[in-house]
Amino acid sequence: PIVWDHLIPVGAFLLFLLWCFFLTTFLPSSFSYWFVHDAWGPSWADNWHTQGFSWWFTQNKTFTVTKKSDKSMAGCLGPEWVNATMKTHYLKITDKLILNFFPDTILFYGFIASVLILGTFATILGRHIYIIRRVLYSAITYPLQKKYEWLPQTVVIIFGWWFLIVLWVAFMVLFASYWWHDHCYALGKKWRNEPYEAAARTFGQLAVVSCGLLLYPASRKSVLLPALGISWERGLALHRQLGYFFVAMMICHFSLWYKRWETQGVPWPHDVFNVLLWYPNNKDLGPGGETKPNADNWTIPAITLITYLSVIIFGGLTYFHIRRKHFEWFYYSHHFFMVLIPMILYHAASSWYWLMS
Repeated sequence: PIVWDHLIPVGAFLLFLLWCFFLTTFLPSSFSYWFVHDAWGPSWADNWHTQGFSWWFTQNKTFTVTKKSDKSMAGCLGPEWVNATMKTHYLKITDKLILNFFPDTILFYGFIASVLILGTFATILGRHIYIIRRVLYSAITYPLQKKYEWLPQTVVIIFGWWFLIVLWVAFMVLFASYWWHDHCYALGKKWRNEPYEAAARTFGQLAVVSCGLLLYPASRKSVLLPALGISWERGLALHRQLGYFFVAMMICHFSLWYKRWETQGVPWPHDVFNVLLWYPNNKDLGPGGETKPNADNWTIPAITLITYLSVIIFGGLTYFHIRRKHFEWFYYSHHFFMVLIPMILYHAASSWYWLMS
């Protein structure tokens, strides 16, 4: 019965993850394309009934840049460069349904599934097979304690936590590598793939994916933590660390964008809080030569204001002494996530990949 207490919730959640991953293979990556025709242009809702579920992706897939120009770079095929290490794979089911297996979604859902499967079996084996625990203690724990006396005992005991950290670091490195090196931004437009802009977008993706991960260990009533043999207190510690990482990635994201604007001569701080922007983030024109602001991406000033408040709330009011002495400040201000996450969905249009699960 104890074994089933672990397997049932984890198995059910793995099925839910599989369903979420399946949705990412055919729904439009951009959240704005879900809706009827709007200011962003033709939407999936306009075309799915005539051209299929993967209308938007098939448009991207057939777009290939073969010659260099002022606005584009050679070697872009769909979401990635031709020489990319990780590439999207396509599976044609029917003429109106093409499944798109993106490297970033494979990494994300593969990481979560790996943690759940390995953690569940480690918990089951650790509780019910005494001999394996003794072998692991004799082979790993005891030699480390004897050889490295300076190591704190907790470092040796929670060996599984170190394995989790290594797995998380590997996931983040591969995820960042895809968005920095392999992904082709804006279908290869040269000015959208400059180093500062590519770095800013990469840190933005790292911020969003860490936001999706930090929600998992935060729930007090989660069925996953007991199944993995993790107490809520220890899960909360993991939530805090991911939260600080999220804040750090947000700071890097908007700082690099400010540097990118500076390289293009955008008057500071005009584009920080104005709706009409000098830098044409959502226009099909390259920067430079504008006589007036012509971009109308309203999500940038909105997310900027919310990000500044988030850095204060999630970076400052979560500090240990504030949390202990003024718990109400910490608790009620933390509900600001109900403002932050919907705005992330509007600003980072593909963030639904990481937040829906």
